[in-house]
Parts: sequence; C-alpha cells; structure tokens
Amino acid sequence: MQPTIHYEVKGKFILDFDQKDFQTLQKEFRHASPILARQEAFNFYQNYIEVLLNYQGKEYTSHEELKDDLFPLFSMSTPYQSLPEVDRVMHLNFGIGVYLVIDKPIFSEDLVNTSWCLHGIGDVSCQWEDDLFIVGLTTEYAYYEHHAYDKGDNEIEAKYYNDEAEEVETYTILQTPYDWTWEGYDKLNDAVNKNRL
Repeated sequence: MQPTIHYEVKGKFILDFDQKDFQTLQKEFRHASPILARQEAFNFYQNYIEVLLNYQGKEYTSHEELKDDLFPLFSMSTPYQSLPEVDRVMHLNFGIGVYLVIDKPIFSEDLVNTSWCLHGIGDVSCQWEDDLFIVGLTTEYAYYEHHAYDKGDNEIEAKYYNDEAEEVETYTILQTPYDWTWEGYDKLNDAVNKNRL
C-alpha cells in the first residue's frame, strides 16, 4: 500500500540582492516507509543549510544560531522598501523548510496536497514559527498513528507555550532540529523574537 503522505523541502532565498539573484528550491521525498522519506528530507535540508552557511563563510553550530548566520539570505530589510511593487511580491516568503504533504487525507480540514511545515528558518509562514511547527508536527504524528507507520526512535515529548491558554502544553511528536525542551524553547523563542525572520 502506498503511504498517504510524503515530504518536500522548499526554499527561496537571496544570493545577490542587487543582481536580483533570487533562488528557489523544491525537492520531493517519497518512500514506502514514510519515516525513511522524512529522514531523507531532513538530511537534504541539513546539507542545504550547510551549503548556505558555507556561502556566508560560516559553519553549522545549532538551529538557534542559524537565525543570525543566514539572516542576509532571507532578510526583507531596507532594500525591500526601494523595490518596485511587482518585485516586492517576489520578495515574500524567503526561507527554507521541510514540509509534510498529504496525499490521502484522514482529516476533513486536510485536502490532497495540503502541506504542513515541520521545520525551517526564515519566513516559511505568516505565523510564528512555533505555532506553525507544532500544528504541522502534531498533524504528522496523527498520520503516523492512524496508519501505524514506523516512527523509528524519533518520538519525543515537545513543550509548547499556548498563548491563548497561557500555559505550557506537552505533545508527542517526531524529533526535528528545533529544541522542544522547555529550556531550549525559551532560548529559541528569544532568538525568534530578536530576529523575526
């Protein structure tokens, strides 16, 4: 039986603003065992991040450090304001992320080809990153549970602060480079608030 999900790595970034060298990326990952497609997608993402860091003359240390190191490639800073209106549209949604893509929905709100961001940096969504990621990751986990897909040893407990409920909630998800421990969450949330990519 074909899996009901697959993964994609999608990205858009600026190599040279003056030359309008905007790069895009989209690669699909499918496997009879979704966890293997997921691992391939995250490995590809990590390799691509390291290439982008190398382009900036930097090395990978942690997800938290990527915000500062790759900011110039995803930035909507001052030059953006001087662009003609038509070019401003091209300048939206710069970033790179790993996405879950639904092939056969199990939830009424999901449609075929609905995609959920699981992890990324930059402007991968209009929402704050942790909100976006937790929705995608809990959706992903529900698909794994529903279809009894192998999860390998990737299950973790994630801590998430729900602004509406004003409390920390715990979810079971599959591991990503994002540190979902409460201590790591505090550090990353500070970095996100600092840079707001």
